[in-house]
Amino acid sequence: LVDDQRVVWSQGFGYADAERRIPATEQTIYGIGSVTKLFTATAVMQLAEQGRIDLDAPLTRYVPEFSMRARFADAAPITPRNLLTHHSGLPGDYLKGMWTLHPVPFEQVIPQLKQDYASYPPNLVYSYTSLGYSLLGRVIEKASEQDYVSYMNAAVLAPLGMTDSTFVIDPGREPQLAVGYRQGKPGAERYFLRDVPAGALFSSTADM
Repeated sequence: LVDDQRVVWSQGFGYADAERRIPATEQTIYGIGSVTKLFTATAVMQLAEQGRIDLDAPLTRYVPEFSMRARFADAAPITPRNLLTHHSGLPGDYLKGMWTLHPVPFEQVIPQLKQDYASYPPNLVYSYTSLGYSLLGRVIEKASEQDYVSYMNAAVLAPLGMTDSTFVIDPGREPQLAVGYRQGKPGAERYFLRDVPAGALFSSTADM
């Protein structure tokens, strides 16, 4: 519970690990899923303020390897602004290989998109897309000349003091990590999401 900038009360409920009956606390780390997109958007806007990303430039300025088939004549190019606001016309997700114990780097997926079709012309409708935010992660890499995780750690998480938050679960953090369940059974796949900029941040209630 937050009053203005001050945390006035926090408490964990239930278990971070039901089998071992480890209680959840405000420092327990959970996968925050698509809330990750807000952090990706923050990084894009930082780089836009620095003049390193033009929000209205064609996406291909930053990701020249990107292209998709289109059924729409005279459609405008997709821009970072379209991706940020879910008005790009891209499909929602590229599910093949999205959840796996050994995901490939997302940049290896981009050439495969050439065989697929955009769903809509840019700027036509709001259509939520994780694929678009994964592409924004690639824009961040190109504009910052750093890999996505390194940039996010240095430019977003560290300045905010988000010391519990991470994109990579190392053994030292595992005792703090809540167990993920699917249909009542623990699932190791919670550690491994290919589309990191769209949904792979882990964080605690205290950090959030």
